[in-house]
Amino acid sequence: MLASGNIVLLRSLSHGYASSFWLRDGDEHDLSLVRELRDHPDEVIAANAVTALWRAGREDLQAFLPQLLAVSVGGRAGVARELCRAFDAKHGIPLNAVSDRELDALIGHLTDIPLLDGYDERRFLGQAMRRRPRAIVSCLIQRIKNSVDHADGFRYRALPVGREDIDFGPLRELPPYAALLRQVRDRMEDAEPTERQGLARLFSMMAEVGDDTWRATVEEWIRSEEPARISVGADLLCSAPHDMVLSHPDFVARTLEGVQASNRQALERMIEQMLASAMAGQRSGTPGEPCPRDVDMLDGARKLAGGFRRGSVAHRFYARLAESCQREIDRWLERDREMFDI
Repeated sequence: MLASGNIVLLRSLSHGYASSFWLRDGDEHDLSLVRELRDHPDEVIAANAVTALWRAGREDLQAFLPQLLAVSVGGRAGVARELCRAFDAKHGIPLNAVSDRELDALIGHLTDIPLLDGYDERRFLGQAMRRRPRAIVSCLIQRIKNSVDHADGFRYRALPVGREDIDFGPLRELPPYAALLRQVRDRMEDAEPTERQGLARLFSMMAEVGDDTWRATVEEWIRSEEPARISVGADLLCSAPHDMVLSHPDFVARTLEGVQASNRQALERMIEQMLASAMAGQRSGTPGEPCPRDVDMLDGARKLAGGFRRGSVAHRFYARLAESCQREIDRWLERDREMFDI
């Protein structure tokens, strides 16, 4: 049957194995056939075979787990998705059934797939985070590097987009947390712009903005007096959520004062970057009324500016932020007047 090369027939056969209990009988002929389907170049056929193996593996790990781990993903998203779905404590095979080396190999399969936006891939990485954080970060760094070679960003995106991110919460409780943040930061220094942007986003996903480790990792380079490292530090600051400048004013002030003391030429660039970051992002609101986000930012910036000594770099930054917010509010209202004849 496999020799016939009939894709429709083979897809139907693989689906039969995936949706039935044929493999549970332990028939060697069935297992041999599913192994061949697993190694087939067609993505649908291989993915169905992976499904059949992990469902049978829930009943007999010894017989089916080695066959599951032998799959070759080869950048095929469907195969990777089924492999990630296989390892689930509630409905699949528990991750503690595989060794650290085998888990590293499973994580490595995600390096070449086009996207990481799927629920199963993100859930798998979240579950594996406590055991193999270094392997996960290495995989994501490699994906970012790979993205430089993919001109079409819609076909290959290194990191998830939108509101659904990988759960890095467990990482922040582990000893390698600080070292892995510094690993990502250090790679940014010599990275080309696209890779550097991706690394900055990975840093912001990994870090708990405002915690001691995040502060130390950013400050180390901002206070280094080396222009290239100060620039990386500024990028890391700007990768934080837009309201970071309101929630951590003491850190912002200390950072700006440190750059002012060591490299005045870099100071203005950093202020411009931080202002642009604070004002970036989507907005929504009621026609004819200021955007609530801008109103909150304006009120916060004015209050903070008043709390710093007039003439200080922190006062200047927050005063300029308030001015930017007011301009954005004016622009927003003017657009509504033109669009809705208000």
